[in-house]
Amino acid sequence: MSVQYFDLGSVLSGLVLLHANILVGDSLKEDFGLIIRNGKIVFVGPSAEVLRRIDAGDKVIDLNGKVVLPGLCDAHIHLLGLAIAHMMLDLRNVPSIKVLKDLVRRKAEELGPGKWILGRGWDQEIFAEKRYPNRWDLDEVSPRNPVFLVRVCGHIAVANTLALKIAGIDKLTKDPPDGVIERADDGEPTGILREGALSLVRKVIPQPSMDDIERALEGVLQELLKVGLTTVHAVSVTREELTALQRLREKGKLRLKVRVYLERGLLNDLKRLQTSVNADDRVLRISGVKILVDGSLGGRTAALMDAYSDDPGNKGELLMSRNELIDIFKLAKNLGIQVAVHAIGDRALKEVLDAMEISGIQGDLIRIEHASLISPVLLKRLRRLMPHIVVQPHFIITDWWIVRRLGEERARWTYAFKTLLKSGLNVAASSDAPVEPHNPWESIYAAITRGKYEGRELFKYTYMECLSLLDAIKMYTENAARITGENAGIIEVGRDADLVVIDAHTLEMNERNIRGVRILAAIVNGEVVYQEENFKGR
Repeated sequence: MSVQYFDLGSVLSGLVLLHANILVGDSLKEDFGLIIRNGKIVFVGPSAEVLRRIDAGDKVIDLNGKVVLPGLCDAHIHLLGLAIAHMMLDLRNVPSIKVLKDLVRRKAEELGPGKWILGRGWDQEIFAEKRYPNRWDLDEVSPRNPVFLVRVCGHIAVANTLALKIAGIDKLTKDPPDGVIERADDGEPTGILREGALSLVRKVIPQPSMDDIERALEGVLQELLKVGLTTVHAVSVTREELTALQRLREKGKLRLKVRVYLERGLLNDLKRLQTSVNADDRVLRISGVKILVDGSLGGRTAALMDAYSDDPGNKGELLMSRNELIDIFKLAKNLGIQVAVHAIGDRALKEVLDAMEISGIQGDLIRIEHASLISPVLLKRLRRLMPHIVVQPHFIITDWWIVRRLGEERARWTYAFKTLLKSGLNVAASSDAPVEPHNPWESIYAAITRGKYEGRELFKYTYMECLSLLDAIKMYTENAARITGENAGIIEVGRDADLVVIDAHTLEMNERNIRGVRILAAIVNGEVVYQEENFKGR
């Protein structure tokens, strides 16, 4: 039988991967191959066996020993937020308020008076001034442009005087129920807004058109494929974002799988919105709703049982009552939908578990996002109730201050991924982009090394939580797929053919180099949807 070798850019029907090292179960099988037909894996085995099963017309990729993994899934990502972040000032790693002001000044000169200046990523923890920026800082460099800059965590922002004026925020404005307008001693707003108070400004910022949103999402989705993501769980999805995703799907431009978790405000419309998406669609699907119970550790708004070690008297804050949680869980139980619950602090986690017990909702319908701080007592309850847990390993690298913030005793129970896994919980990994880098290999590296090479103090207290490469990969594949019931995440016969080819011949690699893993090709439902420019199947 003649075998047809082909350019990976072809549209696929029958596809064969040959002479590859394939992750099957927990082991890497050398010189293996697999056969894909109608988007499914129909055979996995030694390359010699694969060759005997090739049909005429099958298209074959000789991978020459490259590694094939299940396609990766980011289980918590803000797609629209990531897309819009590309249009903003990038304030990550800005070392001081002085440098931040210089960036704003240059943007104001570029845009001219009246245009909004938006930015994201600043972190007061690394500022030389060791304080939050305020509206007067921004007024000095941009008095004629409204300015709105969001902290790296997404839970705090600073606005200048003009932005506050446009939003109608002044000395007499009351705090919203779920947020705080920070004030000076005289009652005047400082420009710092926390949690729900951000929406007071966001609602007056001119919104991008639907065409702009669609183009921005299309670009971001292509970036995700380049790092090996074949599925994402898009959280806090707005009505406009869902519409843009539907439009991309209709045009055949949605190349990876998207599982949607709508923002809380759309909860009452969820069933109707679900009917607007084909329930049998393997690419775009509405899976549930996302809610927030507390804030962030970086902003000291995550709800803790005991006060912050570096801010005595502050225990953070709960953003919804237990009764609200119970009502949402009961509704989700009746509708059969999942609730993705943002709970970072141990007090927030306790509230979620209390509401689960009272409402009687089963664990499969609850996914707890973050669970950053646990305790032995909470761990026992988690094991009994068995919600899914979605973690963000790169927080370990970013949150260099975490031991100072929580103290040594609580630090031991921070980002305790191995403990959660050993307890039998289903733990999936994610980026929370644009909060953290969207590249999953950055997070896999963090899960394995836990800041050892960056000199993070947390490593001293949690070195025993370091994961193996295989366990870290599973959090991005098998475990993530389990949350939404995907027929993927494992390479075996009958599974969806969602796969990635990486530029390596083994998984026994120097852990320092894991961040640099390159994706040669990505396959979704049996179709090659991405290939590196210089890579061709041999």
